[in-house]
Amino acid sequence: MRKILLASAAILGTAGGAWAQTATYQSQGTQALPWTNFYGANTNINANGTAQPGGVKLPDPGTVVIHLNGRVYADVDLSWSSLANIPAGANPASGVGYKSNPIGIASYLRLYPGFDGVATNGLRYGASAEIRQNIMSANVFSASTSQTGSTGSFASGSGYSSAETLFTRRAFTYFGSDQLGIIRIGQDDGVVGLFDATGVFTVGTWNLTAGILDGDVESNQPNNFLLSWAWLSGNGIEYGQQRISYMSPSFFGFDFAVDFSPSTANSFGNGSTSSPYQVGTCAVESANCDNVTAGDDGSRPVNRVSAGVRYQGSFSGLDAKAFALYTASGRETIPGGGVQAGSGATPLTASGNSLKYDGQSFVQTGVALGFQGLAVNAAFTDGRMNPSNNGLTPSGGASTVGTLIGVGYANGPWVTGTNVAFLDWQGAAQYVHISQRHEFAFTYMVGYKLAPGINLAAEYLYIQKHQGGFDFYSNGVNTTTTRAGNDIHAQGLTFATILSW
Repeated sequence: MRKILLASAAILGTAGGAWAQTATYQSQGTQALPWTNFYGANTNINANGTAQPGGVKLPDPGTVVIHLNGRVYADVDLSWSSLANIPAGANPASGVGYKSNPIGIASYLRLYPGFDGVATNGLRYGASAEIRQNIMSANVFSASTSQTGSTGSFASGSGYSSAETLFTRRAFTYFGSDQLGIIRIGQDDGVVGLFDATGVFTVGTWNLTAGILDGDVESNQPNNFLLSWAWLSGNGIEYGQQRISYMSPSFFGFDFAVDFSPSTANSFGNGSTSSPYQVGTCAVESANCDNVTAGDDGSRPVNRVSAGVRYQGSFSGLDAKAFALYTASGRETIPGGGVQAGSGATPLTASGNSLKYDGQSFVQTGVALGFQGLAVNAAFTDGRMNPSNNGLTPSGGASTVGTLIGVGYANGPWVTGTNVAFLDWQGAAQYVHISQRHEFAFTYMVGYKLAPGINLAAEYLYIQKHQGGFDFYSNGVNTTTTRAGNDIHAQGLTFATILSW
């Protein structure tokens, strides 16, 4: 999911009238602190992907700064879509009709613990994490019974909320110096996320809602209605991977970076067990192990590498930024090499991971210009990759081509902006040489900074998806009939409050 960090100021500590103003009346264990910049999982002292100090003040040599920042987001959303009311019989798998409530209320919690340090010899080091609220399926059993979605039975509000958990989205360490660069290790953003740390090339730094376009805040729409995020940065399909990355110092406005991910998962998963008396799922090399390079899943990327260069400069008040990077990966090999998609009836009924796939090979570029409150940004993706999961494209399938353009304007506490996205890619892997997926999205937002750490926003979203022959009713390959008119046309309104500290 896409996570654009707020650039506004926030408060550390407590707030609440006289209690926050008069230290004499502070409760034991609390502390009143001055306003300061908001920390997020990627806004420590090397936030911008270089070894140069960013917007956050460096600790004094020989000291560390410990922070536990957070965000609480809450909204009221309205949504409408072409598939919000599915008649009985439209989905042969269930034969049941469904209708969606267009009104929704949503909220989430994010916590950002970490620390930044500077040694007396100039070494910069630290660690950062992002902890999120795990929003469960709409119908769940109580947490004492199960924390997985049920088959559709109703659960009370208590049972539903008690099934929510906290999970780690980012967790990495870093060290380096201004002269040598920064190395980061762990579950962390790759080159594209580090270059685009604040969304300057994608949704723009003006987007206060933290990314409605890439699904971080969606207008009450099901997952199949979300825009596939081909630009990767700020989305869990990219930064949820374990990797090691290096970011150089800046030379005349230029810096470069490289990252390496041997697999998409955490290697600790190979030996994890639910009990010390049980054998883990990866008892021996098998499909349950995260680091296999040969097995039965041809869609799995391995040994992924990205490398890129970026420029940042300012000319008489005009801020200019640009980047370009290339990504390549291997793929898991399977017996016989897999089934060639598009070669007859069998691939239509074959499991997606049994098909032949190509390793990743794609380029990404971006440009952003800012002048006196006006910002224009664009990002481009072209090549062999699956934008729905940062995976692989089936052999013979269409390449992914995506263009994202944004315009924003800020004036005092007010901010407004728009995004337009065009995306063409293979879509359903079984449909090679039959059809491909076409997606279009548009957003417009207005935001207001009510006070440091308090942002209000309203945003409109429109999404359209089409793939000839694909059955969006059942979210699957249609091997019997061709359904007409079940393309996705969705729109929504979100009215949000975002409080950060």
